[in-house]
Amino acid sequence: IDMAGLECRTRAEADIVLLVDGSWSIGRPNFKTIRNFIARIVEVFDIGPDKVQIGLAQYSGDPRTEWNLNAYRTKQALLEAVANLPYKGGNTLTGMALDFILKNNFKQDAGLRPRARKIGVLITDGKSQDDVVTPSRRLRDEGVELYAIGIKNADENELKQIATDPDDIHAYNVADFSFLASIVDDVTTNLCNSVKGPGDLPPPSNLVISEVTPRSFRLRWSPPPESVDRYRVEYYPTSGGSPQQFYVSRMETTTVLKDLKPETEYVVNVFSVVEDESSEPLIGRETTLPISSVRNLNVYDIGSTSMRVRWEPLNGATGYLLTYEPVNATVPTTEKEMRVGPSVNEVQLVDLIPNTEYTLTAYVLFGDITSDPLTTQEVTLPLPGPRGLAIQDVTHSSMNVLWDPAPGKVRKYILRYKIADEADVKEVEIDRLKTSTTLSDLSSQTLYNVKVVAVYDEGESLPINAEAVTQPVPAPVNLRITDVTTNSFRGTWDHGASDVSLYRITWGPYGRPEKQETILNGDENSLVFENLNPDTLYDISVTAIYPDESESDDLIGSERTLPLVPITTQAPKSGPRNLQVYNATSHSLTVKWDPASGRVQRYRIIYQPISGDGPEQSTMVGGRQNSVVIQKLQPDTPYAITVSSLYADGEGGRMTGRGRTKPLTTVKNLLVYDPTTSTLNIRWDHAEGSPRQYKVFYGPTAGGAEEMTTVPGNTNYVILRTLEPNTPYTVTVVPVFPEGDGGRVSDTGRTLERGTPRNIQVYNPTPNSMNVRWEPAPGPVQQYRINYSPLSGPRPSESIVVPGNTRDVMLERLTPDTAYSINVIALYADGEGNPSQAQGRTLPRSGPRNVRVFDETTNSLSVQWDHADGPVQQYRIIYSPTVGDPIDEYTTVPGIRNNVILQPLQSDTPYKITVVAVYEDGDGGQLTGNGRTVGLLPPQNMYITDEWYTRFRVSWDPSPSPVLGYKIVYKPVGSNEPMEVFVGEVTSYTLHNLSPSTTYDVNVYAQYDSGMSIPLTDQGTTLYLNVTDLTSYKVGWDTFCIRWSPHRSATSYRLKLNPADGSRGQEITVRGSETSHCFTGLSPDTEYNATVFVQTPNLEGPPVSIREHTVLKPTEAPTPPPTPPPPPTIPPARDVCRGAKADIVFLTDASWSIGDDNFNKVVKFVFNTVGAFDLINPAGIQVSFVQYSDEAKSEFKLNTFDDKAQALGALQNIQYRGGNTRTGKALTFIKEKVLTWESGMRRGVPKVLVVVTDGRSQDEVRKAATVIQHSG
Repeated sequence: IDMAGLECRTRAEADIVLLVDGSWSIGRPNFKTIRNFIARIVEVFDIGPDKVQIGLAQYSGDPRTEWNLNAYRTKQALLEAVANLPYKGGNTLTGMALDFILKNNFKQDAGLRPRARKIGVLITDGKSQDDVVTPSRRLRDEGVELYAIGIKNADENELKQIATDPDDIHAYNVADFSFLASIVDDVTTNLCNSVKGPGDLPPPSNLVISEVTPRSFRLRWSPPPESVDRYRVEYYPTSGGSPQQFYVSRMETTTVLKDLKPETEYVVNVFSVVEDESSEPLIGRETTLPISSVRNLNVYDIGSTSMRVRWEPLNGATGYLLTYEPVNATVPTTEKEMRVGPSVNEVQLVDLIPNTEYTLTAYVLFGDITSDPLTTQEVTLPLPGPRGLAIQDVTHSSMNVLWDPAPGKVRKYILRYKIADEADVKEVEIDRLKTSTTLSDLSSQTLYNVKVVAVYDEGESLPINAEAVTQPVPAPVNLRITDVTTNSFRGTWDHGASDVSLYRITWGPYGRPEKQETILNGDENSLVFENLNPDTLYDISVTAIYPDESESDDLIGSERTLPLVPITTQAPKSGPRNLQVYNATSHSLTVKWDPASGRVQRYRIIYQPISGDGPEQSTMVGGRQNSVVIQKLQPDTPYAITVSSLYADGEGGRMTGRGRTKPLTTVKNLLVYDPTTSTLNIRWDHAEGSPRQYKVFYGPTAGGAEEMTTVPGNTNYVILRTLEPNTPYTVTVVPVFPEGDGGRVSDTGRTLERGTPRNIQVYNPTPNSMNVRWEPAPGPVQQYRINYSPLSGPRPSESIVVPGNTRDVMLERLTPDTAYSINVIALYADGEGNPSQAQGRTLPRSGPRNVRVFDETTNSLSVQWDHADGPVQQYRIIYSPTVGDPIDEYTTVPGIRNNVILQPLQSDTPYKITVVAVYEDGDGGQLTGNGRTVGLLPPQNMYITDEWYTRFRVSWDPSPSPVLGYKIVYKPVGSNEPMEVFVGEVTSYTLHNLSPSTTYDVNVYAQYDSGMSIPLTDQGTTLYLNVTDLTSYKVGWDTFCIRWSPHRSATSYRLKLNPADGSRGQEITVRGSETSHCFTGLSPDTEYNATVFVQTPNLEGPPVSIREHTVLKPTEAPTPPPTPPPPPTIPPARDVCRGAKADIVFLTDASWSIGDDNFNKVVKFVFNTVGAFDLINPAGIQVSFVQYSDEAKSEFKLNTFDDKAQALGALQNIQYRGGNTRTGKALTFIKEKVLTWESGMRRGVPKVLVVVTDGRSQDEVRKAATVIQHSG
């Protein structure tokens, strides 16, 4: 519809009949408004014989056609007829008017076209004074689409009863005539849609769907017989979702739907399109294939840091995604991924961690859809280590360690060793080109554990182990005694090892406990034993003491001094010999000499710096001492030293030597270690001597102010603080002695970078949370602070703090569908690092997923769905029928539930069901599904049991749905007189008063609140109550006999004999013990029908008949005919009945219970009644007589006699028949065979039925009697 011009553009043909109320209640001014309203409707359509035709009928008391459908061929002519429409006036008989247009206007002779759509429009202002339901239903049954427009006093319910569903399109009601203009657009719009209809254009046909993949399938169709402009293809998932559409050229009849969801059923509609008009859709359904997972994932060529992965390629894949992550890594790691194209099915993973189990997961990519994963696990090989570890040349303090080189790019080797039962491990780094090293400074007689690892860029290899025990410390050897005198001798020995620290020498006379002892430095190997007793044997013991304070075995020897020999000559005098200056320190020198001869009383030692800068100093020692330590010398100074021997009578001589003190000492093994972002740890070995303190100088290596700190002389470590991060520093340690500063020793160290976390990833977003993970910042991070805030909006920034070993955190209570700025800051002990920034976005509030409707019953549907993401408070379920007058209803369930049962619902009704996730701060997403309640299910599995002559039991399995009860409808096969009984909720019922030997159609219905189910159908048969083997014999010209097999339940048999010509026959009852009977008094050469009925005390069975023909009678002499009976006396007419005019039928019971005598009395009663009328002919009274038992028989019709005497004479010839009382069946016979025009019934005269009976009918009479009554 072009709403701007109000024009209905369509090629469809339609015949519209306007039915206008012209009753007095409208009035002429308002009728003019109706004419204008009709004109507005006419203006919308294109009027013509091959387009839209509009006829009009006006009604009040009686309707009339103002013009037929084909009366006007142009819009202008039709509008002129509307303007001149006369006002009729009268009563409001809408029902009659509706019936009128069905019979008169929607006819081909009134212009109706066979292919045109039929539309009726009623315009009325009041409630009808007659019934409208039946005529409006007849119109709809004939395919007429009805609109009902009510004004002012119209009954809205009546309008809805008239109008076609749905009412919101077809029924209108306004409060006043002036409001008609407000609905004219809606009426014309809906009328136009009705004219167009769903099938104006022929749709395409033969839709074929092929080439189905997980993401696409192909459509093919056949074009319609008529030309189209193009095709419109519409498709959507059956589970719900917005339809998508596109157009295809009219030259094409195939297309491919792409970017579909895998494993999803789609509805496809293909429309023909001409201009802007679409045909009915050609509908198809197809389900896309599921996405196949990776197949045959194989891992091979596994090394220490790499492995290869291979899989089977899949057709249609757009790529593959491989993720891998260590399971048991010893260092922080994150999952890595690799994406490859569709042609790649083999990759190598590198830079893996050695000796680590990896989880490998492969996905197939189909566009933006990812398949289910296929996962496997493999372990990388350990890094190869050295081999063939051996320990050789083990001494008391050292051992030589050797190994074979490790393969690959080894950076270095690390040797770790420790005493077996101690925890302290020492470590030695060895160049990668070396495969041996010597361990020294070991403890003697100790078990050492030794491990060697190869160090690669990827880490350390597995260690190779060995162990060895050091030897005992060696004792000195080869003690030699020389220069023996009466009071001295010299002892000399060889060193047992080079690392002896001291020697302890003890000596004393043999066998005596008193001993003397002295200590020598470890580099000395000779001692002069003085002040000995002459001619005395001395024991000598030399013990080596090592740096670890372990002592060797004693080296033992003995020597005897010379005896005294008197000498009369003057004692000789001499100076000391062999002067030695050694063991220099920064402040002392040791002086040693060979003794002078004779009795030296003392030695004088004179020393002075050679430069003369200091005074000459001297010291004295005893004559038996030949060494001295000169103390308190100046460091790094050459000295002249003179030793002179002093005798009692003067100096014996002197000897001069030189020595030089060492410079002031420096610290050793200076080490800068354990750097942080602002500190360095410094450690050193003490300088020799007794420094009073240590000065520590430090400053940036690149330049800058140097700072100093001091520590006491007994301290050998310091922590330098408040340094700049990531800066190299030069550190110098100077020992301070009383004499001055010692030497400087320097080393360098670098503070750690005060770094930022790296590789921040925001993942796993939900509507209210997201996860953040990062790689750690360098250095000793104590904590991380995570700041986060929305990129826009008033919400302030928030933060959380986590421990320094945390690499992952969840941010919660976020705003849905919001972009966030996230900063991760490393917190150190002395400050913060720089922030590392990322962004993430929370998901929109999600809705439930995968709604499923199941367990359908007649009045309920079960609904289940997958939970929406996030903290759902509750779910709201909205449901309504999709047909009729849908009214939304809803229910709610808590957020922890994902199912609900909707009830009570209408049966066999489609429902639209929407599930909405409700969060704390509002509604989230929603998901819509469809379901349909099942129809009114019938009961199941009928069983017919307990059959008897007049009853049987009907049983059934209950309906699957709850019912109000069950109704049984039953009738003999072939009969049109059903009987019914409502039995309630039982599932078994016995039907009584049935006819013997009769098969019944049995229908069982389930009764629901909303109606009745379809029937469950079966048949049941009562037991046979009839004779068998009926035969005839002894046939004569006036007699024949019959015989039969007896029936077990018979108490008597009723026998009937009827001539074939319909003349009066015979009837007799015989005992139940008899099985034969002979008929006599028959007519020669006549065919007879002999019938046998089995009788019990309460029943009579069905007839069993046999035909027999009597033979010709032998010729006899003729006898005169009997005198005919006199004609009956005709009773005179009664005055009250004179001039009466009616059609009267007498229906008389002729069952066995009446008998011959009483039947004749009934006939006499009819005789007298008929005799009371004066005229028996078509101008007066017409009479018919019908007698009935099992069957009804018309003795004569209404128009058989036109003379009173003839009718009365016929009554006297009626014969009694006998049988059961089937009154209902007889009433049906009267309606179908007697009260008919063919049987003489006249128009416009009263019809009277007189029923005479003596007992209760054995069948249903109410229905048949009601039909006769309603017929008049």
